[in-house]
Amino acid sequence: MLDVKAYQVPIREKHFLNVVDSGQGPAVLMVHGGAGSWANFTHQVRDLSSRFRVLAPDLRGHGASPWPGPSDVEDFYRDLATLIARLDLPPEFHLVGHSFGGYLAARFSAERPERVLSLALLNTSGDLPQGLAYRFLETFSGGADLVRHYYPWMVSTGSEVARCLMRRTLKQWNSWDLFPRIQAPTLVILGARDPLIPLRKGRQMASRIPGARLEVLPTGGHVSMAEQPETVTRWLSGHMDQARSAQGEHPAGHSA
Repeated sequence: MLDVKAYQVPIREKHFLNVVDSGQGPAVLMVHGGAGSWANFTHQVRDLSSRFRVLAPDLRGHGASPWPGPSDVEDFYRDLATLIARLDLPPEFHLVGHSFGGYLAARFSAERPERVLSLALLNTSGDLPQGLAYRFLETFSGGADLVRHYYPWMVSTGSEVARCLMRRTLKQWNSWDLFPRIQAPTLVILGARDPLIPLRKGRQMASRIPGARLEVLPTGGHVSMAEQPETVTRWLSGHMDQARSAQGEHPAGHSA
């Protein structure tokens, strides 16, 4: 059974982000990807909340968070940075990002290394290749209302948001120069059959992050935490435990 509380965190006037919060212990913030929602992490929220406090927001225009209007990458990132500042989080916390949420998480880790105890990047890269899968989604983004109606577990945005994401926001995604600046222990999880993030691009990203650990799901697609939740949760749990142990052994490695 999933036991969560949901609340709204004000970001600016007339704009807020919906957040779910479950469990007690070291804090873990999980950031979903474009067109998804916090529910993409349902299995992890349920299974990790026995030992961690797991928080997962809906990005603007996703899930239960309102859409302020046409938005750039900077708008999404400012939302996340403001959210972190306003949440009741400890000085250091674990950060997990999927796809576009991986861009947001990697950027925060690079810009605020003193806050991030560990980082996990799922099905993401330094940019979103505009190949066949991307062009397909861009072409049919106007049908997101219908897809959301029948498959809410897959798409949480309406057509207006989906069109902006595919035709504007995601084309601004470029984080290649951020990866060498990441200091937190980093786990990268990729799907060998991911239609949006080619394995070679994910491997290229991992190679640029100092000391990153790479795990590949041989049959994994683009939403690994929902497709193979037991394996992904086990990897995340072990990664976060290892980071906490390392911090205890070398407390000077992170500053509050």
